[in-house]
Amino acid sequence: MKRLPWFPHSFAAALLCVGAAGCNQSDFGDIRGDMVEDDGDPDDDDGGDGPGGSARDEADVACEVPDDCGTGETCVDNVCQMQRCQDGPYLSELPLAPNLRFMIDREFVVADSTSAEGSFFVDGYAPQAGSVEYPGSWDMGSTNIIDVVGGDFFGSNPELFAVATAGSSRVRIGGTSEDIEIDVGFPPHALAAGDTDGDDKDEVFVLGQFGNYALCNVDGGDCLTGFFQNGNGRDAGIGDVDGDGQNEVVLLLENGGDAVLFVLEVTGDGEDFQGPAGFDLTVIDVGDPDGDGVDEIFGIEAGGAFSDAQLHAYTAMGGAVAVVNSQVIDDTSIDLSFGDLDTDERDELIVLREGSEIELLSGQEGSMQLDAQFTHLLTDSSAPTRIASVDFDGDSPRTYLMSEEPVLLPGQVLPVALGLFPPYEEEFSDGEASVAIGRADSTSESFTDSISLDMGVDMGVSVGFFDIAKAGLGTRISQSLKVSETQTFRKSIGTRFSARPESYFEGEPYGVVTMTCGCFHAYKYRIEDPAGMLADGADSEEFVLIVPVGGSEMLWSTRRYNAMAEAVGNLPIMEVPYRVGNVDSYPPGPEKLDGSPIPEADFVFTDPPSILVSDAGSSGFRMSVGEDMTNSISMSTSVGVRLDVSSEIPLLGGGVKFGADLGVGWGQGYSVRVGESAFFGGNLPPLPDNPDTPEDEYLQYAYTTMPFVYREHYTDAEGNDAAYYVISYAVGQE
Repeated sequence: MKRLPWFPHSFAAALLCVGAAGCNQSDFGDIRGDMVEDDGDPDDDDGGDGPGGSARDEADVACEVPDDCGTGETCVDNVCQMQRCQDGPYLSELPLAPNLRFMIDREFVVADSTSAEGSFFVDGYAPQAGSVEYPGSWDMGSTNIIDVVGGDFFGSNPELFAVATAGSSRVRIGGTSEDIEIDVGFPPHALAAGDTDGDDKDEVFVLGQFGNYALCNVDGGDCLTGFFQNGNGRDAGIGDVDGDGQNEVVLLLENGGDAVLFVLEVTGDGEDFQGPAGFDLTVIDVGDPDGDGVDEIFGIEAGGAFSDAQLHAYTAMGGAVAVVNSQVIDDTSIDLSFGDLDTDERDELIVLREGSEIELLSGQEGSMQLDAQFTHLLTDSSAPTRIASVDFDGDSPRTYLMSEEPVLLPGQVLPVALGLFPPYEEEFSDGEASVAIGRADSTSESFTDSISLDMGVDMGVSVGFFDIAKAGLGTRISQSLKVSETQTFRKSIGTRFSARPESYFEGEPYGVVTMTCGCFHAYKYRIEDPAGMLADGADSEEFVLIVPVGGSEMLWSTRRYNAMAEAVGNLPIMEVPYRVGNVDSYPPGPEKLDGSPIPEADFVFTDPPSILVSDAGSSGFRMSVGEDMTNSISMSTSVGVRLDVSSEIPLLGGGVKFGADLGVGWGQGYSVRVGESAFFGGNLPPLPDNPDTPEDEYLQYAYTTMPFVYREHYTDAEGNDAAYYVISYAVGQE
């Protein structure tokens, strides 16, 4: 086999295609050592010169400029290291909306049905520990108000509200000094608000009395209009009623005198569906009183001469509407609104009664039965008929994107796998052994199921802000990542290689190491938390979210890798105790590189094979995750997230700590994993009898080998546990 040209590093990553960008990921690298033995004669052409025209030892990783290093390497801090994030441009999506709220603390507003001094008012109220405060009112003009709804229409504090007035086709935005109106082309009968398109800004849904509707983007001023043939309009609400992570519009329609609940899918993958309400509902709203993340539909059935008023709860899971609870409420109840009024992340229900009275009800986990908390007389209102929850004082915490252009951050280099060469006899074996690591299905373009470095979204905060972030911000961010785009925010870089040593490596402790690194986009956000709801001191703090965008991989010899690891100082040293071509240097049973026992939990395969060397042909072995017994505990190891954040990248103006220590599911920025189709394999060369000698070499030197794979743990630079995978061998003499 023709030797490859010599490079200053031992294995030419540019020729390997082990997962770097631009390589065909279905190909295996089949590599012999690419370093050519130097006979000491400077006038000879030894197959390749080092920098400056003279050969240099592969363990020499010192450099001054990138040209001092090999192909696929660069000079960092005077050490030759693998290049990182050179294959852009990279693309990513925002992990969070440009302005996103947490722990929404809403108040409520009511619309008066009688005028005061010629004007109709929307009155604001703030529940406070069993009572209600009256901060003030908004003058909405001289026309009677038909409906009111609150929402986050512009992505900024405070929330505003929208009102529909009698005889007008315009919806007016209140709570602001600006004059904002949207003409929907028909007289509104009911309003609802919610984020229906996933942009973290609420739209207004306008329902007409005769089935016409408009879904309006308040920020853009445009509306999508349509018409329902299913019945006349009564009321509407917006929420995630089918648990798909996206909001639906829920309509209360009247068809042939019967009340019908209609679920309108706006952007979700599901289909519209409807069902009879079963009761003569007058108004509805949508909320999550049990805090399970799925909204339910609640409606009021008015009382009669021989019956009490009822509050009915419905679920819309599974594409059908079904009643899950009914309870008696006051006969004077006329409207209802859900909203989280105490930042417990469960919606409370406010019921408006005739006579300017409200009742506050709350739910509990696992039940749709709502319990009354208190009633209150709204003495500053004039016979209100409609109610809506809204954060009109703007004290809910919110994050703001500082710049839409992300910063590209290279991840630190990590070892993923160490491949040791199977034992063979330098003097008597016919050839060298080979080792292979990769994916059983070599036609696949995906490395996810190989031995891979997995990356996900992670969070970074300044060192000074770290304890505050641990107090709750990390949890809020985790819960608010866009559920529907989770897969967009995960990437894998897989390992696949096949390698054989050249004869001049025989007698040396030697192996091959796959190193990999991820590339991330960092998005910087600022926190607005004037009331200190997230944590004291969180207001005006900044954090970053990193999104994986790619990565690269290289294959190095253990000699060059160890030289680099020692110079860099934050990578594990791999001291190989076994000499290539020397069967006697291998242990009689499985053990770690340092000779210590391997914990049972760290073996990847629980029943490794025993291979007898042949006298006539190569003896192959292969251990596949999909075919052999494995230990699930050892299949994945989180190693936290490691980024090279230098002073040249002013992310947070100081030290940055990433999420492994936040304790809320973060820290998966990096994890090393053995996939479902990964395999470890190799070949033993034959050990034939030499007919020119009196003894039978096979009978005298035959041996068996047991290949095994395990996790080799080490402690990273920050004191955290990390690991890489090792394929090693035990030897028994025949």
